[in-house]
Amino acid sequence: MLFDFIAPVLDERVSKNEKGLSMVKTASKDTFYSIPTGTWYMLREKFKQKLPNTVTVNYVSSAVNIEDAASSAALLTLKSFGILNSNNEPTDLAYDWRDDEKYEEVCTGILNKEYPQELLDLYHSKDSTLPEVKSWFTRAGKLGDSAATKAARTYLLLLNGKLKDVKKPKVEATAKPKQATKPTNVGKKAYPVNTHSNETETKHTTERDFSAKLHLDIQIHISPDSSADQIDKIFESMSKHLKGL
Repeated sequence: MLFDFIAPVLDERVSKNEKGLSMVKTASKDTFYSIPTGTWYMLREKFKQKLPNTVTVNYVSSAVNIEDAASSAALLTLKSFGILNSNNEPTDLAYDWRDDEKYEEVCTGILNKEYPQELLDLYHSKDSTLPEVKSWFTRAGKLGDSAATKAARTYLLLLNGKLKDVKKPKVEATAKPKQATKPTNVGKKAYPVNTHSNETETKHTTERDFSAKLHLDIQIHISPDSSADQIDKIFESMSKHLKGL
């Protein structure tokens, strides 16, 4: 039974194969690998777009943007699960794996083929939690903390059989061109505003309100030789002439 480990597990049960990949040995000599959830889903999306003829280390590294060592470990998991054959070529199961309608069925088949019946009997519900599944791998699988966590996550990934929601790129709505506003006075005859009458009326009003006042300065030169009667005659004559003003 094989599970993919992306990071090397550094404990007394870690051994190196000829390719330098880390594999965790259990007491029963079974090798367990794990695959990160992100790597699993991203590779599946690539398979949905176009199934490759051969899956190489460079293919995985480019598709997922991970190091070559991690890509090599991912290939081992895909071969263990039956998605790739020994030549790293996609199998018939790969076609079902990328099919949304068959995805859960594929996950269930991998679970039943790869994992011990004891584990399947204990944690068969999708409500199973990471701590309890990790505990089984720690005790029964004799794995270290990091390795047990990764193995438990892979087990739960398959147990849930949940399709990942692929976020579609947002398409910006194209703004509709605004329609030109029609003038409200279309078809109506425009009449000029008569400002002259207002100005004339204002002018006449101002003239009516204006009251002119006349101020006269009159100088009278009377000879010192004039008598009192003559002076009276002068002022009397002036009074008559000024009354008409």
